[in-house]
Amino acid sequence: MSRPAQDGFVYDDVLADEPQEWISYNDIADVAAVILQDDTKKHGSNCYTLMGDVVTVTERAAIISRVLGQTIPYKQMTSAEKYNKMIQDGIPHGIALDFSDNFKINKDKRVTPVIEILTGRKPETLEAFLNAHKHCLA
Repeated sequence: MSRPAQDGFVYDDVLADEPQEWISYNDIADVAAVILQDDTKKHGSNCYTLMGDVVTVTERAAIISRVLGQTIPYKQMTSAEKYNKMIQDGIPHGIALDFSDNFKINKDKRVTPVIEILTGRKPETLEAFLNAHKHCLA
């Protein structure tokens, strides 16, 4: 897994001002819990798009910098360099490939209302999630 404090940078293969969607596993779990408790007819075979925050890579680096209390800049890489870095960091091939290619398809770049509709609470922002898990960044 990427460790920005050890690497000294946040990396990705997009322009620094490119918005990216983010979802916390807490939001995914809460939505799943609601769905599993509801009548199966309500959700059927619905597919929900869950996006809890939208930040640029520069904003993500700034958030990580605030959370860690040190400057962590953004380093832009090619898709191949990103894939290789993710493999080096212990990310499985399929996930590294998806993050290096397939996730670029979605151009919507918006927080979706599904989390709040189903759970009754606002989605967790990237900054709130990282503050709760800053030990994973070091």
